[in-house]
Amino acid sequence: MNLKPPTLGWKAIVAIGLVVFSFILFVLIPVVPFLPISTAMKGIAGTSLFIVSEIAFWLAVLIGGADLVKRISRKLGFGKLH
Repeated sequence: MNLKPPTLGWKAIVAIGLVVFSFILFVLIPVVPFLPISTAMKGIAGTSLFIVSEIAFWLAVLIGGADLVKRISRKLGFGKLH
């Protein structure tokens, strides 16, 4: 028997990268208040991180499909949020 592990297509790899990228950006949001920048810049930075994180996540859903994103989220430990 020739048992090869299933290979991921390019769409799955891009989707996984986008999900990981979005979670990294989301985790960085609580760091923004401690940066040595003005209050206005902190607001812009936090909002920008949130918006880019959401865009990356929803692009991953569009590219990889909802099932792939659910599996990735569960493996990262975010499957128990709802």
